Parts: sequence; structure tokens; C-alpha cells
Amino acid sequence: MKILFEQFKPYESQSKTTEFTSPNKIKKLLDHNVSSIFIISSKTVDSDDYLRLVNAYRESGFIVHTIHIEQLQVDSVISILEKMNDAFSVGNCLVLSYGESHALTIITSFYIYTGKSIEEAKGILKGIRSRLIPDDTDHEFLTAIAKSRESAVSPPRGSDAAISDAIPKTEKQAPLSETEKQAPPGKKDRTPVQEAEPAPGAADLPASAETEKQADKKETPVPKKEDKQKKGREEKKPDRRKQAEAALTEEEFIQMSDEFLKSAHSGPFYRSLKFKLITIISSIIIVSMSGMIFIATYFFKNDNTVRVQENNLKFSEIISSKVSSELEKSIVIATTMLKYAGAKGAADTYDFNETDVLFSALATRKPGKNGSPFTSFFYNTGVMERYLVPAEKINEINSRVENEIARSFNGESLLHNVSQGLEAPVLMLSQPFRKVRGRAVDQVLVLYLKLDTLLKAFQTTGIVKPFMVNDKGDIIAHPDGAIVLSGGNLSKLPIVQMMMKSRIDNGQTRYSDDKGVFYLASFKKITRYGCGVISSVHEKTAYQEVYNIQRRNIYLMIIMLSTAILIVFFFGRSITTPIIRLVAATKQIIQGNYRVNIKPTTRDEIGELTFSFIEMGKGLEEREKIKNAFGKFVNKDIAEAAMRDELRLGGERKNVAIFFSDIRSFTAISENLEPEEVVEFLNVYMTRMVKCVEQHFGVVDKFIGDAIMAVWGTPISSGNDTENAINASLLMRKELMAFNKDRGGPRKPIIKIGCGINSGPVLAGQIGSEDRMEYTVIGDAVNLASRIESLNKPFGTDVLISEDSYALVKDIFAVEKMQTIKVKGKEAPQQIYAVLGRLDDPSRIKTIDELRNALGMEPQPFSRRSTDKDSDEEGEKKYEIIGQ
Repeated sequence: MKILFEQFKPYESQSKTTEFTSPNKIKKLLDHNVSSIFIISSKTVDSDDYLRLVNAYRESGFIVHTIHIEQLQVDSVISILEKMNDAFSVGNCLVLSYGESHALTIITSFYIYTGKSIEEAKGILKGIRSRLIPDDTDHEFLTAIAKSRESAVSPPRGSDAAISDAIPKTEKQAPLSETEKQAPPGKKDRTPVQEAEPAPGAADLPASAETEKQADKKETPVPKKEDKQKKGREEKKPDRRKQAEAALTEEEFIQMSDEFLKSAHSGPFYRSLKFKLITIISSIIIVSMSGMIFIATYFFKNDNTVRVQENNLKFSEIISSKVSSELEKSIVIATTMLKYAGAKGAADTYDFNETDVLFSALATRKPGKNGSPFTSFFYNTGVMERYLVPAEKINEINSRVENEIARSFNGESLLHNVSQGLEAPVLMLSQPFRKVRGRAVDQVLVLYLKLDTLLKAFQTTGIVKPFMVNDKGDIIAHPDGAIVLSGGNLSKLPIVQMMMKSRIDNGQTRYSDDKGVFYLASFKKITRYGCGVISSVHEKTAYQEVYNIQRRNIYLMIIMLSTAILIVFFFGRSITTPIIRLVAATKQIIQGNYRVNIKPTTRDEIGELTFSFIEMGKGLEEREKIKNAFGKFVNKDIAEAAMRDELRLGGERKNVAIFFSDIRSFTAISENLEPEEVVEFLNVYMTRMVKCVEQHFGVVDKFIGDAIMAVWGTPISSGNDTENAINASLLMRKELMAFNKDRGGPRKPIIKIGCGINSGPVLAGQIGSEDRMEYTVIGDAVNLASRIESLNKPFGTDVLISEDSYALVKDIFAVEKMQTIKVKGKEAPQQIYAVLGRLDDPSRIKTIDELRNALGMEPQPFSRRSTDKDSDEEGEKKYEIIGQ
């Protein structure tokens, strides 16, 4: 007999299932007379891919056994070994490891169970273990398997089985056999299925790849089962000499380690540990320094932005205050001029030569006899002559700005740049001077002001550039006198538009001009005169020091990076050599040779690693404690999803198995106990029952008083959810019997429970709110499971399943067909089945009467059309028993 082994890696590609179930693959299995396939998983699986693989093998005619085992337990493993032993009565077996699993441990246990010693069993699998992640096998566990074998009456059927590896080997994975070495070039790797070292005496197993290739060329018929069994009995005894040679001596290990060291140092530099260290250290330095530079730059830049904007706003406020003061002073001087000018404006009784006012006048709505709107005016001739401003040009400008003057009759105070006409920085101010009866403006004050004094406020030595515009965006004042003389308009600037539209008198923003140059700017309105002062800073200038610091930090990072690379490069050999020796020792451990002789060369962390190599797995202990602590309140898979912040409100449709259990007459029991006794009793009971659920990969959904609701198939599925749910129920039955052995009397009453199981589609997901949610399942299948559980009382049973669940496990469990029922919410009658035990369990309960005697239960009397006495809150019947 022969065991074939292969590893299915679902994470490699989506076409993996198709590859494993291709016609060529099926043909090879049939050529090896494989009849049974054991699919073994130990971690979470994708239910769709898993079932697709299982169904594909079953459709091809194989007997498929799905086994999910996370923790090795002697009883459960022995039941698997018995299945494998029975499978040899039909043909050979394929053990398929679904991802990383305990499959190799199962095979090792099978050889021990069928007569091999522990060392012999490990030796047989040594070739396979050298190319796979090692399956940690506990010596005590294998010893327990060996003891269970010794208690067997007769040798198992598969005691003459040999192991065959269905994974193709390469030259790097396993050494060539003597036959392969002698084969012609180009013909060594044609064999699609290569054999590991066979168990001694396996006469039907090819000795090498070449002999198997020759055997494949012959179109010999498949031998009959009787011939194979006869041939297996003629196998030879184990050759222990080859297994004794497997262990390396200290000298051999040192030689092998040195050769490995040379090959590691002589390989491409990009594959070396030094290159990886340089890459990792460089990456850490680059990422950390870049992050530090980015964060420092970001916060420094933000701080600079705040300070610049505050400076801008402060500048704007100071300058606007000074401008307002100068304008008010000029208005007073202009009014004084008019007072001393007389009606004709010819008097010059006061010295105004030290002022900046060139001209002042009072305008009326209706022009006078000479056509001029001015009734009183004053030419400051001394100042006009000093700045070469003739009166004729002032009169000419007066005729051009009549519209602005007219706006002042509507109550507006306006500033207007008239520098272009006078060829000197001069502004005109017009504002209401006198109102008739407090309403209409009768006179408007007009004055021309030389900007020399005012422009001094706009001259700064720093990075701030202030300027002033009126409500039309015309430039009134600017540090550059040429811009004032040109009389430009800045209404298209975003900061000017923002000021003109703003309802408040100040603000700040970042903007770019038509050339794409960015500025940080603030404004302050002088509402009284319809203008505003804007202070702006070139962004590049404002952030110049930020960029300087950033550049210096980058230079520092380059220096640190270069220094680190040089240190790692020159001293990498002294660091990597002990690690390479440790890797060589690890290679031997992976191959199953645990007696490696390696001595630490340093007293640092690497030396400690050498001493504590076998304890490296303890680093996960802390995380497991956290997960286990959280898992006491929720399922471990849900706990891990919560730790990854993957839980969200909502759900998805899934086919699951739903389980309900309840304690019979719990109300009467609790009435005779104190509250503390009830809690203590429930805690002990729930602990036992929950362990049964979790042992068979179920998820406890919730506790409803003394009732337990559990589900299989969500959030993950092990591929055989209904079978697992029933297995958990049968284990509950066994645990309850053990629990009741020490009970009896009023303070410790005997406990009886009922379990109901249904399979079907549900909506599974998070129900509740964002702050408080619960993972549960909702659907009609859940309601039916609850109804089925309540039928245990009238039927006198403890485990009932629905017709849908029975259809999935009818070849696995022995059941008793019960009466047909009609439940609330279901139009069609439902067939219910009582579970007696597993078909492969010879000690199972055989009849329903035997079950009732064992449980101490009796059915309640009912007629063929009787209904239960239990009803819901509205008095509606939960179910109706309508017959067989």
C-alpha cells in the first residue's frame, strides 16, 4: 500500500484549484490506484475554494475525507488514523495538506500507529520535511500514539504502507538518487511524480525516478486489490542502517557549515545579508530622517505662516492707522486754508508752506456763474511752486474727476490717484462737508495731497511689502514711486478682490499673481475713505529659512547614510558569519536532524539566540494572551478582526449551521437555588458546553439565559460546518453525562438539555450601532433551529436536526426519523431527525429507546394531531406535530 502526499497552497494563484483537479492530475492519481483523499487543514480556509476542491475530487470518483485539526489531541488523531487504515481496504491514499497544516504529523502518527518506531517514522518523512516548513511534532504526543498502537488486538490494515511524495523535486530540494545520477542528461526530471524514500519492504514502490519512468512506459493493467495486499505482505524488514547514517557528526556539521558559509559569501552581493542589512539600515535612515525633515518642515512652515500673517496684519493696521491720521490732519489743514482764503481765495494770511496740501476747495451741487462747482478754494502756491505743480493742471484734473466728486454728494468719502496728470505722487480726497437739514449733502470738501509724507509709512526694510488701493483697485500708495506715478490698477489681484468683497475690515489669504508667484497677504480697510492697506510677503522669501534648514537636514541625512553603509559593508562579515552558521543549523533542524553541534562564537544577542533557539516561539505569547483574553468575550476570529479594526455594520449572505441548546425545567431548578448557586452552576455548565462548541470550530453567538446559540460557517468556514455542529452536540451529550455523575439532590439537580440544529442561508454580520455592535446571524433558518430545539421535550430526545441538515450528513451520522411537524412561519411540513451517533463509532447508541434510557428522558404523550402546550407571547402555537 502507498500514501501519496501533496501540499495545496491556496495563496499562490487563483488557478491552483484547477491545476490540482486537472485531467492529467486525476490520471496520475488513478495510475497510482488512489481511491481515498484526505484533505487536512489547520488554519482558516476560503470556504468557496475549499468546497470547490472537495467537490471536484468527489465528482472524479474519489472518496474525500475533510479534516480540520488545529490542536493535536490523541483521541481525535487516532480516529483519523483509523479512517486512513480503513481506506487501504479500497486502494491507496492521497494526503493533501491544505496550506500549512498538521498533515505531516498525521502521516508520522500513522506509521507509528501501524508498527514503526518513532525514529523510523520520522526517517521515512525526512525527504519531504526537507522541502517544507517543518511540522513541529511533540515527542510525548507521538509516544501516546505508540502506546495506543500497543493496546490494539491486531495489526492495522495499513501496516505495510509506504510514503510517496506527489510534489515534484528539484536538484536544490533533494539529492539525486544513484539511479538518477546514472541517467542520461536531460532525462532526470521528466518524472511527474517522484517518490520519497519508501518504507522498508515496500516492494510495489518504484526505487527511483528512472525505474518509475520505465514503469510508466509499460502499459500494464492496474493490479487487483488482492494482488496488492499479497504483494504488501511480502515486503522486507526495515533497513535501520540508512536511518543511522542520517545523523551528522560534529566534524561533518562543521564541514557542511563551512561550505555553506563559503557559498553564502561567494554568491551575488544583492543576495547577501550585508546587502539586506545595508538596504534595511538605509531604508530606516531614509524613512526616519525624511519623516523627521518633513514633519519639522511642515510645522516650521506652518508656524512661519502664522507669524508672517500676523506680521502682515499688524503692518496693515499700523499703516492704515497712520494713513487715517495723516488724512484727518490734512482735512483740518484744508479746512483752515479755506477759512483764511476768503471768498475769492486770494488771501494768504497763514503760512501753509510746511504742509502737504496743494489745493483745497468746497464744491456745490450746482455750478456757479463761471461754470465751476467750487464756491471756495485755496491754492497753496508755496508748496505748488516747490513741487512744480501749476494751477492749470489742478484745474484740468478737477474737470476730469467730476464723477468722483459727484459720488461724495451721495455721502461717500473717496481717494483718487491723480499722480499721472501732475507728474508727482499726489492723491485727491473728496468727502461730504455740509448737509442740508441733516439729510442731503450740500457741500463737498476736495483737497489735493502730496504723498511724500504718506509714502514714508510704506517704506520698509523687511520682507513685507505694503501698498494701498481705493475701492476700484487703483493704486493710491506703494513703496515704489514709479508705480504710484503710473496709476496702475490691481483689482485683478485675489487679495484686492477679497478686500473689496469682504464684509469685515480685515482678512488674510495666500494667493498667486498672473505669473504664478505665491504671496502671503493681509488687508485692513479704511472704511471712512473707501480704501484699504494691503501687506504682502513673497512666499519663497518668507519660507527661505525653512528651506535652508531642510537643505541642511538633507545633507546631514546623506552623511549619516554614507557612514552607515560604510560601517555595515566593512563590518558586515563579522556580523553575518555567526548568523550564516545558525542558518546552516536551522537547515538541519528543518530536515529533521535535531542533534546539530553548533557553538556560539560571541556573547552578544546572536550567542543568546544560539542557546535559546528552541524557545524562539515564545515571542508570540504576549499577543496570544491578549487574543485569548478578548476571546473569552467574543469569538477569537472576531477578536482578531476587531484588533485589525475590520468590523463594520452590515452583513453578507452565508450558508451556515445554526445550533440552539436549552436546559430542561431551568425555571424549576433555579427556584430551589440561591442566586449565587445558580450563577456558579451555570458557569460550570457553560464552560463545559462552550468548550465542546469551540473544539469543533463553532462560534458561540450569544447566551440567552440558560440557552446557548452557536453557529458554524461564519465568520469563517472549516468546510464541514453541519458535521462539526452535530459533533459538538454529541460531545455535549458526553460531557453532560460526565457532569451529571457528581450531581443529584435538590441543591445539585440532574441536568437535561435539548439541542436543535438547522442548516441554511442567513445574513451574517454586525448588528447594532457604530458604538455598540454584535456579530450575529439573522434569517428564517435561525428561527427554525430554535423551533427544532423546543421539540426535544415532546419527542424525548436531546439532539434534533432539520431535513436540510440531514441531507448534508446522512452518510456520516446514524439518525432516527421522527414525526413530521409544522412550525410557525413555515407553510410546508418539516421532517425532523434525532441523532443517535456517528456511523463510524462502533460504541454509538443504536436505537431511540436506548437513547432515552441513557438520558433518562421520556416523550410527552401526544396524538397524531396534537400540538405543544408552549406558545409565544401572543398565544400562537410554535409548532404542530402532524405525523410520521
